[in-house]
Amino acid sequence: MKNWERFQKHMQEQSSLVQILELLAWDQETYMPRNAIEQRAKQSAMISGLLHKQKTSTEFGDLIHSLEAESTEQTVAIQRIQNDFNRAKKIPTDLVERLTESRSIATQSWAKAKENNDLSAFLPALQTVIENTKEYAHCHPNAEHLYDNLLEEYDPGVRTKSLDTLFQRLEAELAPYVQEELSKEQAEKLDIFIPKEAISRINHRILEGFGFCFESGRLDSSSHPFTVGMSPHDVRLTTRNIETDFLGSIGGTIHEAGHGLYEQGLPVKLSNLGLCKAAGCGLHESQSRFYENMIGKSFAFYQWLSPIIYKESGLIISPKRLYKAANVVRPSLLRVYADETTYNLHIIIRYQIEKALIEDSLRIEDINEAWNDRYERLLGIRPDDAKDGMLQDIHWSSGLFGYFPSYTIGNLYSASFRFMMESDIPDIWKKVSKGDFGAALSWLRSNIHSKGHVLSQDEIVCDAVGTRDHVADLMKHFRERHQKVEELR
Repeated sequence: MKNWERFQKHMQEQSSLVQILELLAWDQETYMPRNAIEQRAKQSAMISGLLHKQKTSTEFGDLIHSLEAESTEQTVAIQRIQNDFNRAKKIPTDLVERLTESRSIATQSWAKAKENNDLSAFLPALQTVIENTKEYAHCHPNAEHLYDNLLEEYDPGVRTKSLDTLFQRLEAELAPYVQEELSKEQAEKLDIFIPKEAISRINHRILEGFGFCFESGRLDSSSHPFTVGMSPHDVRLTTRNIETDFLGSIGGTIHEAGHGLYEQGLPVKLSNLGLCKAAGCGLHESQSRFYENMIGKSFAFYQWLSPIIYKESGLIISPKRLYKAANVVRPSLLRVYADETTYNLHIIIRYQIEKALIEDSLRIEDINEAWNDRYERLLGIRPDDAKDGMLQDIHWSSGLFGYFPSYTIGNLYSASFRFMMESDIPDIWKKVSKGDFGAALSWLRSNIHSKGHVLSQDEIVCDAVGTRDHVADLMKHFRERHQKVEELR
């Protein structure tokens, strides 16, 4: 068997193990019985161990060195897999297994603690995840900051130093802007009741309208919305339908739709080269935030959605009312239901806390107070309990330290994508108002999705929008949105 054929066989086997792990995780969050958690943790740990051994075997390392590229894609594939091999080789297999098992147990512990509003019940499991995560980060000793080794897992090339500068600028521009908007009259909350069955039908209408293929995906319920993309032909979305929070419910679905459309648009032909994947989590989040905010909170979108709401629920809600309610500026405790303008302040808080946990400048027993103090300082509100405080997110129980900055990176990219798309497609909002989302999806397919990981995240964004100032674009987006609200008063 030729070397490239052997390599592709290895990559296919590794991909299958990853997909099995993702399927186990999806099942754990959707249909798995609660009492099966210990068994599931052992299953996931075993598969993770097998995958790690595959990725770090001497045979695989020798095979990588033997490859000779005959195309650009093959050249990039060798570079990417060599880097992955070098990083993985530094991680002991037993640590990989311990990490996986501790994350499975902590995720279940988090769910139970959140349900019972009992932070103390979760902290021991979280402590184990943090210790394992720090041990993992220490396996890569060359970083300027230990946290950099975690960022590299999600957004290659992003560093703590640059994030500190970015978040300082965002806080300096956002905080006074939020206060400026809060001084204005805000729309009333959309106080309506829509049965879960009707919300589900509306969710499916939205996904179908956006172009999500149900022959290659599905939508289920979970306590925290998420997306698992095992391949472009198997993409699982979850959401949660809250009968008294219609905008929050569809917002979660639209967010995951952006992830799902990205996964379905990745280049299948590059699967066996390891390049059929997103170039970074920030880019992935840019797709979910583009659909959730740029499209899903636009006036044009509500012009299309309003009659669908009437057809599926019998409620008459005007596009004007929907738009104003969706674009309020109102500090809130829950990140997933935060308004678009204050959202990045939630991310700043999480970034500061998890970085402090990794660098040992914050003890786990002080995490709740640190969380509450930061919310009071940045958003002017303080959680009354942990359920609405640090227990609201699944990420830390899943070991996703270093992921939260991806949301803000995604928000910044999405604003630049909006303005470039408007330049390339002048009638884009007229199309959206009529339920024609094809032009937007085609633009994203061409400029983002089809690239896979042949190019880096930065290269893909630069090719798509040039050297735009992403922070300036995001602030411009906010101002235009709120100006529209003023015009509709």
